[in-house]
Amino acid sequence: MHNFSPINSRNNAPIEQGLLPSVASSPTSEARGALVRTEAARADSIGGSEGAVTGVRLAPRSAIQPPTHPSQTPPPTLLYDVKALVDSGALLKQLAETLKAGRSSPEVRRHTAELEEALSTGKPDMISVKLEALKSNRGLVGVVIGRVLMKNIQNRKNNDLLIEVSQKHFPEINKLLVQLSDRNQKTLSVEGFEIIISLLKAKGKLDTSCELCIGEKEFFHKFLTLIQGNEQKKAFIIRNGGEKNRLDAQIHYCYVMVEKGNPIRIFIFDSLGTKGYGVSYPSSLSDILRRECPSAKADIYNATYVRQQTAVGCPIFALRDLIHLTNYVQARQFILSHSEPSKEGAGDGVRNHHDIHTLPSPMMKYTQNVPEIEEYQRKQATDPASPQAAMSILQQLNSKQHIRKIAGKEGDFNRIVADRYQKYTNFLIALAIAHGTLIQDKKS
Repeated sequence: MHNFSPINSRNNAPIEQGLLPSVASSPTSEARGALVRTEAARADSIGGSEGAVTGVRLAPRSAIQPPTHPSQTPPPTLLYDVKALVDSGALLKQLAETLKAGRSSPEVRRHTAELEEALSTGKPDMISVKLEALKSNRGLVGVVIGRVLMKNIQNRKNNDLLIEVSQKHFPEINKLLVQLSDRNQKTLSVEGFEIIISLLKAKGKLDTSCELCIGEKEFFHKFLTLIQGNEQKKAFIIRNGGEKNRLDAQIHYCYVMVEKGNPIRIFIFDSLGTKGYGVSYPSSLSDILRRECPSAKADIYNATYVRQQTAVGCPIFALRDLIHLTNYVQARQFILSHSEPSKEGAGDGVRNHHDIHTLPSPMMKYTQNVPEIEEYQRKQATDPASPQAAMSILQQLNSKQHIRKIAGKEGDFNRIVADRYQKYTNFLIALAIAHGTLIQDKKS
């Protein structure tokens, strides 16, 4: 069997023993500098570079040296901070491109077919035998697993089984995905979420800074810092439901955009609408402004539309809302023309609350209930303020085969959120497998 050695697009050299280029051996100063990130923003709470937030140990600066030969891998005793990847967006973009290119390799196709055959038996031991045979080439197995997951995206039972067996062989996966204890499902860890945000930024999807906040307390503190500082615009994604990666937590993500001016404009998007955490934010943010900046005028817009129907869709809704509203000139005008004074209270005249009762079509495209999309399209067809798309939402979704049946449920279901979630998950799994030394648990 030949080693799988894709080409590094940066220097056309083969990447041996792994699909993804090692951060330690990357020729860029950005990647090398990322290794010594100390997470100053959270240093107080984690007690230096060996805290609970990352669960990893930073290598001493003197130990971080480029290898003397392109094929030399970093010493296995060096444990790097997973945040190094977050800081190196260009490297993440290169990793994603290398993953995509690797799928067409004849070797990948052969091993993909063999792993699919093992998976079709439904027997974990058969899958383990195949993974064990590939384990010496972590880059190859990372791509193969990701390819099988995507090809079987409509078979959640098989995919869950493959991920479960893969986690036993490659426990590093557990740093980027966490199991929810109240259901047999996984969601993105804090580190995994931050890596995806960094990847999106590197791809040019974002032009506004974004901060992931762990809980409302951190969000409210960073919101006030923004209001009192010089920065004019910032996006926040709030992760509610327990500290860090507690497995007993009811984890939920929502998105908030803040734009300073006169008035300050705040846009709150929770995929659960009035059933989510975001419903309380208008009054909480008004209280902060009233107390700390009493003369500041503000318009607070809260999306009340319920788009999410599944348990783990919120990370994708938050990320896609972030993308759609980062450059939201047209989306903002649409939102402003489709809002009304809040039914929960319109504010105090200085800080005014508004309900967003209709969303722009790129955001509605992710609504999981197909009948609601159909009703939305009927209304938009007669709305003069609504720009008419060349292709309807349902036509777009059907063209990509996102509209599918779900076992045990009547009617069609919009699976674009699940499909996008699988895509991000596959990237993180391949990354974790190929670069396990980056995200190992802290050793005593």
